[in-house]
Amino acid sequence: MKQIILDRINRNIIVITFALSLIFVTFGCSSEQEIRRVEVIGGKTSESKAVNAQEDNALLLKELTTGVVVTFRITDDEIVLEQVTVVSVPKVKPRDVSPGLISIVGMKGDVVVVKTAVPDKEWIIQENKGLVRNPVRVITVALPIETPIDRLIVQLKPEFRPKQFDMRPAFEEFCKKNPKSPLCRDR
Repeated sequence: MKQIILDRINRNIIVITFALSLIFVTFGCSSEQEIRRVEVIGGKTSESKAVNAQEDNALLLKELTTGVVVTFRITDDEIVLEQVTVVSVPKVKPRDVSPGLISIVGMKGDVVVVKTAVPDKEWIIQENKGLVRNPVRVITVALPIETPIDRLIVQLKPEFRPKQFDMRPAFEEFCKKNPKSPLCRDR
C-alpha cells in the first residue's frame, strides 16, 4: 500500500513538474532580484505596460496544439508506461529518430501519426564520481497529434525489441470528458 501511495505521489510530481516547465517556458520567469541585478550591472529594463488578456491568451493558444504527454519509467532494459495525459502541448517539430536516442512512434492502425526521439540519460555525470550509469530513469515526452493514436511503440535501443503500449483507454477516457474535442469526432 505504501508503495502504491509513493507511486501516485511520484506520478503527480512528474505531471506538475512538466506543467510548470511548460508554463515557465511559455510565460518566462524572472524575479525582482534578477531585475535589480540587471539594474545594478547597468542594464536597463523597460517600463511594464498592461497587456490585453484576450490578445495575450490568443497568442499563447496559437502556439499550442492538442497532444499527448506520456511518462515512462525505464529500469535496466524494461520500459513501463507510467502515465498518459491528453492536453495542449507546444507546437514543435518532433526530433528525428537517430541512434543513441529512445525512439517513440504513435500509430493509428498501420499509419504513423507522430514520431520523435528523446535522450535516454542512461549515463550521467555525478559530482565527485564522474560518469555513472543511471539504472532507473523517468522520461516524459509531449507529442503533438491531430488524430488519436491507438498505440505507442517505444524502442529503447536498436538491439532490443520495441515495446508497444495501448493508447485507446487514455483517449476513451479523454473523449468521455471532452466529447466535442476534434480528437473525439471519429468515436
